[in-house]
Amino acid sequence: MTEPDCIPKHYLDREREARKQAEFLLESKSRELYEANQELMNLAAGLEHRVRERTRELQSARDEAIQANSTKSVFLANVSHELRTPLNAIIGMAELMTGDNLTERQQECADIIRTSAEVLLERINELLDLTKIEAGQLELESIPFDPVELLDQIVTMLAEKAQNKDLDILQYVHPSVPSRLIGDPGRIRQIFTNLINNAIKFTDTGAVSVTIPSLDSSSNGLFLHGMVLDTGIGIAKDQQKIIFDPFRQADSSIARIYGGTGLGLSITRRLIQAMQGKITVDSEPGKGTAFHFCMRVEPADTVTANLVPDPLMAGHIAWILTSRKWGGQNIALMLKDFGIRAVVVHAINQLNDTIQINAAVARPDWILMDCGFYDHLFSGILDMVSDASSVPPSIFLLCPISSTHSQCPLVGKTIAGLIRKPVTHQRLQQSLMRRLDSGDGIHGPKSPVNAPDRIVPGARAVPEKRQSVSILVVDDNRINRLVLSRQVENLGISAKMVDCGRAAIESVQRNFFPLILMDVEMPEMDGLETTRRIRSAEPPTIHHIIIAMTAHAMSEHKTNCIEAGMDDFLSKPVKLEILKAMLKKWLPEWNPELGKQ
Repeated sequence: MTEPDCIPKHYLDREREARKQAEFLLESKSRELYEANQELMNLAAGLEHRVRERTRELQSARDEAIQANSTKSVFLANVSHELRTPLNAIIGMAELMTGDNLTERQQECADIIRTSAEVLLERINELLDLTKIEAGQLELESIPFDPVELLDQIVTMLAEKAQNKDLDILQYVHPSVPSRLIGDPGRIRQIFTNLINNAIKFTDTGAVSVTIPSLDSSSNGLFLHGMVLDTGIGIAKDQQKIIFDPFRQADSSIARIYGGTGLGLSITRRLIQAMQGKITVDSEPGKGTAFHFCMRVEPADTVTANLVPDPLMAGHIAWILTSRKWGGQNIALMLKDFGIRAVVVHAINQLNDTIQINAAVARPDWILMDCGFYDHLFSGILDMVSDASSVPPSIFLLCPISSTHSQCPLVGKTIAGLIRKPVTHQRLQQSLMRRLDSGDGIHGPKSPVNAPDRIVPGARAVPEKRQSVSILVVDDNRINRLVLSRQVENLGISAKMVDCGRAAIESVQRNFFPLILMDVEMPEMDGLETTRRIRSAEPPTIHHIIIAMTAHAMSEHKTNCIEAGMDDFLSKPVKLEILKAMLKKWLPEWNPELGKQ
C-alpha cells in the first residue's frame, strides 16, 4: 500500500521516526520496570529472610530469657533454702537461750547472736522480695483474715524490739473495721512489719503507734487504711521524695548510724501498689514521722463487728497509773470500747489529787498500774482507794512482753495478774473478764458507758489446768529437730520427733496427732508426698492439721504445699512467736498462757 501522494514525504519520515522513538522508549521503560520489579522481588525476599532470621533470634532470645528466669528462680529458691536452714538453728537456739539462767555476759552474747541473725534474715528477705517484684513473680493471695488478730500478732512479735529501746508500741483498730476481710494477710503483715521496724529503728524516745483507722468504700473498691506514727528523728521535706527509691535513704549519714539497705520502704510501696493502694509520708525533722497507706481488700461473706461491750464490763471504772502518756491514752481508748470509764494518771504527784477527787464518786473496780508506779506506790495504794464497806479493786501490773509471773511473787495474792505490753483489745479483755468470771472483786454490771459495739474474737477465760497437747514434728535435720523440740517444750507442748516421711506415716497410723509440723525438703520421701499419703489413708471422721515447714520463700512453694493437702505454711527460720501464733490458730484447746513461764 502506497502512501498518499498528498502527504509530504518529510511528514511521513518524521512520523516514522517518532514511532520508532516511542517504541524504543516503551521498550526501555518496560525493561527498567522489569528490572525494578525484579529488584523489588529480590529485596522483598531478602527482607522476608531477614524477618524470619530476626523472628528466630527473638524466639531464641525469649526462650533464653524464660530459661534464665526459671534458672534464677531455682537459684533464688536454693539460696533461700541454704541460707535459711542454718539461720533456723541460730535464731531458734538464741531465742531459747534468752531468758534462761544466764550470766549477764552470756545473756549479752545470746542477744547479739539473735539480733545479728535476724538482721541477716531481713536482708535476705528484702533482696528476695525485690527480685521477685522486678521479675513480675509477685503473687497475691485472696484468703479470709481478721485485721484485729493480724495487728495483735504483729505488735506482739515486735514488742520486745521496741521495749529494748524503752519505747512504747501501741496499736488500735477502730470499731468500724469488721473482723473478717478477704485479702493477702501475709503481704499486709509484711507491710506493717516493715513500717513498724523502720519506726523503731529511727525512734530513740517516745512511742510507735500502729492504727487501722477505717475501712472505706469507693468506686474503685474496698480499701483498708493503716497508719504508723513515731516520735523519731523525722525526715526533711526535700528528702521525703527519695525514701521510696531502692537502696536510697533520706541522708547518707543514716546508713552509717542506723544501718540498713534502703530496700524496706521501696518494697513496701511496691506491695501496696500491687494491692491497688498508695502510701504517703508526713514528717518533720525532730518531730517524728507518720506513714498513711491503704490497700484494696474484698468484703467477706459475713460482716461481724470486732467488739460488743460485755454487760459485765460496761459501766465499770478503771484507773490507769502510768508515766507513759501515749500508753495510758491508748489503753483508755480501748477501755471506752468495752464501755468502761477510764481515769488516767500520768505523774506520781497527781495521784493524791486524783484519789481525793475521784475515790468518793468514781471508786475504781480495776487499777492498771505501770511497773514504775508499782515500785513507788503499791504498798499503800489499796488503803488509799478502799474502805471497809466496798470490795477492793483488782490491780493488774502493766509489764514488758518478756515478763513472767515468777518475776512478781504477789500475782494471785495482792496482784490480780500481769497484762503484758503492748496492750491489745484481746489481751486486755481476757485479763479483765477473767477477774469478773472468777467472781472475785467485782459483781454485776453497772450503767453502760456510751461505747461502740464490738466483740474480741476468741476471748475466753484461761482454764485452771493445762490441757495435755501432743504434736508430731517431722524433719530430717537433727539440729532443726532439736530446735523445734526445745521451742514446743518452751510453749508447754509435748512433741514426738521423727526424721523421715515413712516414720511420720507409721506414727500417724499408730496415734492421732492434732497437729503435725512437716518439713518439705526431705530425702527419699519429701513432705509433700508424705502429706498425700497421710491424707489418702485418713478416715472421713479424722483430719490431721499439717503445717508445712520450709526454708523456701517463693510463692509457688506455698501453693505446692496447699495443693498437696497441707493446711498452713511456716517459713524457716521458725521464730518462737510465729510458732506460738500458728499453734494458737490451729489448736483451740491449747492456751499459750499456760505454757512455760
